[in-house]
Amino acid sequence: MPQSSSAQSPAHRQRRWLWLFLSLPVVVYAAWFGFAYANQESMIFPGAGRLRANADRPSDAEIEHVWITTPEGQQVEAWFKLGRGRSAASPGPAVIYFHGNFDLIDSRWSAVQPYVELGLTALAVEYRGYGRSGGKPSQAGLVADAARFRDWLVARPEVDPNRIIYHGLSIGGAVATALAAERPPAALVLECTFASMTAMAHRYLLPGFLCRHPFETDRVVGRLKCPILIEHGRRDRTIPISHGQRLHELAPGSRFIELDCGHGDFRTDWDEIRAFLADAGLLTGDSAHGP
Repeated sequence: MPQSSSAQSPAHRQRRWLWLFLSLPVVVYAAWFGFAYANQESMIFPGAGRLRANADRPSDAEIEHVWITTPEGQQVEAWFKLGRGRSAASPGPAVIYFHGNFDLIDSRWSAVQPYVELGLTALAVEYRGYGRSGGKPSQAGLVADAARFRDWLVARPEVDPNRIIYHGLSIGGAVATALAAERPPAALVLECTFASMTAMAHRYLLPGFLCRHPFETDRVVGRLKCPILIEHGRRDRTIPISHGQRLHELAPGSRFIELDCGHGDFRTDWDEIRAFLADAGLLTGDSAHGP
């Protein structure tokens, strides 16, 4: 005899609950995938449109306000300051500084000032959509802006165009490396920089093809011919130290410094910076002994 519907209902309910239980991870992952894909710009560039500078100009009167115009007609800012003792009659090395994705040049200028004391002219570059700069950030846009700022910098008579250093913090290291692939520097400094944005996506269980801004630093560092210094905090939970170690492995001859810090509390080891630049022949005279 055929079983009654009441006899079938417990098994039917079990199958239904089993199906719901097995499909729940798929539904959750699909929702996470969709959210990450739709919001990746705000996740990669969280400071864009949110971080606004409090003043129209830097407080240091010796800082020159520099602007470039993008092909889209947006204005993007940088701060420029001559290194100690530098002039058109005494040109010297210069550094281009790229900050993290939740910083502004206003808040990170203190990380640049020691270069000035070492006799290096400094240019701190802002990102599109950050602070006083217009536009929206993207990998292509940030690198294109960086190239324009570099062209402006090397045209300055106080700057030796053969001694340009790129220094990047976190995502700034990715921007600096991408610029280095197009316009090689005399030296490259990377601080708590990720191997690639696709690797960061994998860390959050997302496929690499999802990322519209891959920042493939790991594919560039091994091709660079300049000296490279990599500093990374061993307690970094945002970008694990394994990323810095991976970049070091891919860049033969690079110098790797492990620091006792995390990501948000990262502090540049200026003794290492000074020694690195001196070994690279980018410091002269008293600068090699510090400010």
